[in-house]
Amino acid sequence: MKSKILRKLCVYAVSASMMLPVAVPVAAAKAPVVSQVKDPFVLHGLNYITAYLYEGDSLQLRSTVPSSKLNRISGSYRWVSNNPRTVSVSSNGRITAKKCTSSSIGKAIITLKKGNWEISKCMVMVKPRIQFSTRTRTAKKGTTLKIQVPDEPISVSCSSSKVTFDLDKNYIKIKCLKKGTATITLTVNKNGTYKDEYHTRKTYRFNVNVK
Repeated sequence: MKSKILRKLCVYAVSASMMLPVAVPVAAAKAPVVSQVKDPFVLHGLNYITAYLYEGDSLQLRSTVPSSKLNRISGSYRWVSNNPRTVSVSSNGRITAKKCTSSSIGKAIITLKKGNWEISKCMVMVKPRIQFSTRTRTAKKGTTLKIQVPDEPISVSCSSSKVTFDLDKNYIKIKCLKKGTATITLTVNKNGTYKDEYHTRKTYRFNVNVK
């Protein structure tokens, strides 16, 4: 009788020991791999981070990231355009605006890479080519010429007091005061808004003959 009771107690003891949690040794977690380059400089490492070009225009991009940082990255340099049909880029960072597919503005992002790292980016906007004639205009004394100008920020200057001018929306009104010839200079995008924002500057000159 006692032996049966002892056997039952042993069974209960073994069962209870199997239900207790067992401490399992855990391997030490690996330390996270720290990148060679700690400072992010994407979008802030080119001479221009935004560029507005017209069809056919070109612009040279270059990195402004210190070489002390770039030398810590292994691999070779690569310039990449995410839309080469709109903006192409050469192996040395010269971008060229292609023909727009419509009257709207084309867009492309140019990325400078080294190895597997993205160093810098530039957003490029491509606008249709400006249509403006520089032919000589002829008018009589006392009359006013009305000439349509590009729908862009512009400045106008004149080489002679024989005419005066006034900007009215997308037109320039030229008053012919005296007989003779005057040269009108029209500059598109004369002043940039930000240092790292590029706007193609266009200059057009034409003569006005007053009879």
